[in-house]
Amino acid sequence: MLTFCIIWALIALCQSAPMDEVFSTSEFVCLDQACYSVSWEKKKFEKAKTTCEARNGQLLTVTNTVQADAISLLVSKAETDVRVWIGLEQPFKNRCTNMLESLRGFSWVSGDNKTDYTNWRKPGVRKCGALCVTVHKDGTWEETLCDFKADGYLCELEYTGLCSPLTLKSVVNITYSHKSLGLGRSGGSIFPSGTNAYIASLKDSLFCASEGDGQPQWKSEVPGPWDCSIEKGGCENDCVMEDGMSICTCPPETHLKDDGRTCVKPCDPNPCSQLCIPISESPGFVCMCQEGYELADDQKTCIDIDDCAVNPNICDHHCTNTIGSFVCGCKPGLELVTNPDCDDPDGCPSECVDINECDSPFTQCEHDCENLEGGYRCFCFEGFVVDENNPNKCKRFCNTSFCQAECDINDINKCECPDGYIVDQNDEGMAICTDVDECESNPCDGICTNLFGSYECTCPEGFIANGSECKSEEGSGLPETTTTAKRPFETPPTKPSQPDIHSLQPAMLLGICIGVISILTVLIAILCHMLRKHYMEEHALDYKTKNNEKNVRLQQVKTDSQRKL
Repeated sequence: MLTFCIIWALIALCQSAPMDEVFSTSEFVCLDQACYSVSWEKKKFEKAKTTCEARNGQLLTVTNTVQADAISLLVSKAETDVRVWIGLEQPFKNRCTNMLESLRGFSWVSGDNKTDYTNWRKPGVRKCGALCVTVHKDGTWEETLCDFKADGYLCELEYTGLCSPLTLKSVVNITYSHKSLGLGRSGGSIFPSGTNAYIASLKDSLFCASEGDGQPQWKSEVPGPWDCSIEKGGCENDCVMEDGMSICTCPPETHLKDDGRTCVKPCDPNPCSQLCIPISESPGFVCMCQEGYELADDQKTCIDIDDCAVNPNICDHHCTNTIGSFVCGCKPGLELVTNPDCDDPDGCPSECVDINECDSPFTQCEHDCENLEGGYRCFCFEGFVVDENNPNKCKRFCNTSFCQAECDINDINKCECPDGYIVDQNDEGMAICTDVDECESNPCDGICTNLFGSYECTCPEGFIANGSECKSEEGSGLPETTTTAKRPFETPPTKPSQPDIHSLQPAMLLGICIGVISILTVLIAILCHMLRKHYMEEHALDYKTKNNEKNVRLQQVKTDSQRKL
């Protein structure tokens, strides 16, 4: 058992040695927004200088009485006379001290040689070589060889935020310490961030730490207040004792934060991403979301609701989800229109109505246009069909075996015909378009049927059309007989065209003239024949009156048998 206790004591001693070493070899005091420390380690000047710089500081520059007071607090209580380094140096070996100057030819490690305070040891003696300066227990300065190992060194360090000493209602012993500066000496007016304060009688340990605004405050690692007699227990408002326990109180309409010491308004700052509603129960608020949002699992963040997914029938046509809302749209060819007579302050309903593309300047039907629900369709005049390559254009179409050719008005020998027709001449020598019988060239395996401007192939039962070939339909799942047509020209819906007298060809005009002349010739011939017949009848009557024999009349003689009848 004794062996175990010895081992445990050694382990505890080893674990506490680094911190104890810092506390036993270093002390600090903070005055006027700066901190000063003394380290009781034997070092040469250059080594002491680099050690202070490693702590983000420098060897002490004593330019006023404040730094002199700091030296007195840190060094004067030494049991024997000591010598510690300060930040004065003259590193040149071929120079000597100048007794007429305030700093005797030395310069501060900061790079300047200005000062409002000196305390050279008397009597002064001129010295030569590379020299630095040490300070004695009584605060006097002395030139010292830089290679001398002084008893310690003084550092000065800058801190942006400092805590005030703890205020107590009764006299209590407090031990201040810092992990890198050592033990805090009494007499200091402030303490840097990272300082620990241990109150032995209350068994409380506090530490100085920065808040969000950068101003350090005394805190406890344990949530809730500490003893109310020390800094009001750390309470932001008031600290009260109930049943021997310290409790922080808060003003009305505020509540304690999780640290148990700070009072906040439940919605200031707003812990919610959108709406914060104060309530009496813990944690003092409840989060709510605006329309179109819902609370996430953390009950604080609002996330967008996909209205289109939640209610697929919310729009008649298309629904587009937006942040916090949605937008209804229309199918192509329709537009969203609001009733112009509606004056509802909450908004007027809209509906999708058809767009009349035929009224749009961007719709360019060559002949005529028909508006459809959600679109439009181009129509062609009689004798034309919609061009399959451009639905806005029309091309000529023959729905018979023969039709008139389209000839150049300036050159009747330049004529064109629709696909599937060739330019030909009729008996009158007029240019016409004659249908080509594609079936004469046997273009397909099956039965070929000539069509106006095209042809159609029909495959026998058990075969299907594949281009111009007929293949067995086994396993195809298609009907027994399948046909395919090449270059079909189906007659689309047309609207009658207005006649154009300027579109008549010269050959047609010639035919009309010949027809009129022929009719006139026939009429003249008929008139001449009638006049000639009338003249012959009058001539025969004159002949009978002049010839007596002509007046003899013949009488019919009947037989006996005829009489009986």
